Amino acid sequence: MMRALAGVTVAWVLAMLVIAAEPANTNDVPPGLLPIRSCQLHDLDTLVRCDVLLAWDVMLTNQSIRLHGVDALEVTRTRQTVTITDDEIVRGKQGLSKLVELSRDAKWFVRPTGESVYGRREGELYFRSRNGQWVDVAKWVRDNGYERAAK
Repeated sequence: MMRALAGVTVAWVLAMLVIAAEPANTNDVPPGLLPIRSCQLHDLDTLVRCDVLLAWDVMLTNQSIRLHGVDALEVTRTRQTVTITDDEIVRGKQGLSKLVELSRDAKWFVRPTGESVYGRREGELYFRSRNGQWVDVAKWVRDNGYERAAK
C-alpha cells in the first residue's frame, strides 16, 4: 500500500515538473494545464475519480483534486473541523448544482500546485464550457458567493 501511495506522489510531482517541459500549445490550451479525461464533482472545491493525462500519454488515474486556495461552502456535514450550518449546506448544494450545469459536457483541466497539509492533490481547476468559454473555478466560486467566510 505504501509503495502504491509513494508512486502516486511521485507521479503528481512529475506532473508538476512536466509543465516546464511542455511543447508549444497548438490547440489554444493555456500553458501548464493538464487535461482531465474523466472526473466527478464531489463538491464546490473537490473533484474525485479524476484521470489526469500527463506527457507521453501517461495517465494518472482515480485521483482526488482539491481546488487550490479556496475553501468553498460545504454540501454535507462530513467535515469535522468546522461548524457547518443548515444554510451553508443549502447554499453549497445550490452552488454545486449551478456548477454541474455550467460544466456539463465541459473539458476539465488542472494546473498542479502541490499537496495540501492532509496529503491531497491540489491544483488550479479550469474547464472549457460548451460554448468554448474558459472558466477559472476558484474565481467562479468567489464571484458567485460560494466561498466560506475566513475565520
